[in-house]
Amino acid sequence: MKELHRFILAHAVRDQGGAVADMMFFKVGMVGNPTPEEFRSLTKEFRGESIQCNPLDGNEHNYIELGQWLGDQGVALMYMGLGSILGIFQLLTPKTMLGNAVDDAIAMKMAGIGYVAIQRVS
Repeated sequence: MKELHRFILAHAVRDQGGAVADMMFFKVGMVGNPTPEEFRSLTKEFRGESIQCNPLDGNEHNYIELGQWLGDQGVALMYMGLGSILGIFQLLTPKTMLGNAVDDAIAMKMAGIGYVAIQRVS
């Protein structure tokens, strides 16, 4: 297992933990004391599974793309949630972008086709 995967699985948990990021499909909590610096360093060192991308480049990256990069969409969502909690990413979901203007069923359909993304903020 690669170091970035170990870091994600050690510090991001589904539906529990202190600070929480709502990933639409499940919530991500943070455990332990990961640092933004370690997260950034491991992200920069990671070589993708089937594609290359740079989530720290300031562009939007959705969970489908990050799933190809990390090799697993569930791990990608946990990565995105952890990065959001650490203040590295802005989380972009139908609910964060549209709030109550979108009902839950439509928000889930949007999420299912890729409208869950991150963009670097720091």
